Amino acid sequence: MIPKYYVKEFNNGNDIYVFLESAKLHDYKLTKDGWQTNWISDFIQDPYLDKYALKTISTNELIGLAAYRFMEKERTIVIEYMEASPASNPTINHDKRKYSGIGKVLIAFAVQLAIDHGFDGLIILKAKTTELRKHYIKNYNAFSFRRDDMFTLMIAPDDSYKLFRDYLVEE
Repeated sequence: MIPKYYVKEFNNGNDIYVFLESAKLHDYKLTKDGWQTNWISDFIQDPYLDKYALKTISTNELIGLAAYRFMEKERTIVIEYMEASPASNPTINHDKRKYSGIGKVLIAFAVQLAIDHGFDGLIILKAKTTELRKHYIKNYNAFSFRRDDMFTLMIAPDDSYKLFRDYLVEE
């Protein structure tokens, strides 16, 4: 079985197949136009982060970016930051989004990275808003594990694998 990632067209629910590749300077420069974050910032350009661009297969449109940190000792992938393009970002365009499911793909890709690196599938991420925190808890069984930071969440291996399996297809 292999992963075949897709997002949904927001207006009709059609599957749009996507791919992830290492993000490049060209991708980061696109974030100057309406994105919530400038992906050329020092924080995101930390050399210890692996950054990936999520693009549509049909048009090569950049629809999301994610920065992942590999925690070798803890056998964990930390999603340091992820963002959907302005046209699909629910914070910016809640009812008029172009695509939905971008965050789910970016989280599932973290699970793939964990598997590829021989980790157990433990995923850590930080919710940017209370609404996103509730979404991750409800839809991905994420849970808070730090008393001092209720927005840093963990997705246990069983739940992360379940999420990843949504994208697996026969070869």
